[in-house]
Amino acid sequence: METIFSQKHLIGLIWVALLVTLMLMGSLLLGRRIGTGTVLRVAAVVFVSLEIAKFIALGENIDISYFPLQFCSLMLYAYPVAAFARGKVKQAVLPFAYVAGLMAGVIALLMPTNILGDPGTGWLSPDNFYPTLSFVYHGFMIYFSLYLVLSKEYSPRWRHIGNVTGLSLVFSWLAIGMNAIYDTDLMMLNHGEGNPLNFLLEVGWIWYYLSQLVLVVVVSLLVIAVTKGFFFITDARRLKS
Repeated sequence: METIFSQKHLIGLIWVALLVTLMLMGSLLLGRRIGTGTVLRVAAVVFVSLEIAKFIALGENIDISYFPLQFCSLMLYAYPVAAFARGKVKQAVLPFAYVAGLMAGVIALLMPTNILGDPGTGWLSPDNFYPTLSFVYHGFMIYFSLYLVLSKEYSPRWRHIGNVTGLSLVFSWLAIGMNAIYDTDLMMLNHGEGNPLNFLLEVGWIWYYLSQLVLVVVVSLLVIAVTKGFFFITDARRLKS
């Protein structure tokens, strides 16, 4: 596996950042013509299609470990709801779609411990298909989440941390149950492979689980704080101008 912050990793971060920027610019312009809702629905379909493409490429190599119940896979459920649902259901899921999606996407790309591929294998090489697809997938998560707030489809509130934490706990319980039955590592809640905090499993599983819960709450607070700060600064500049 290629090392983190190697040349390959940095190049990957650059092209994903460019991809996300171009997609956001295009979507914001397109949203003014066809509507934000239409853009979100198309984006949700494309996002799910990326996962389907992975399963098609895997073919007979699919096993229970690929079940879409990793933390990043949760957006396969959240984004379609955010795009197609209405009313209270949509409002309940929007905070999770934004905060958890952005959080998981950024963390996965900054610490791609298991999605970076082999050393010396270029991004466009056929042998690098899964890492390239994974970087696109996680970059798409960042794009979708940022578009939710930049299009004003969603406005973060401090109380929304409860929504994010609550849905994270529900999915975590499902993952823990499947891990117990199939000895998988869904949401990194069994063996903690690729999780820098997995050393806590040696102390006790309860401490590891608590660390993951604390991480969700702390990062959610950070994401919402940064978002609210960004809009406060941009709104202040508009008033001055």
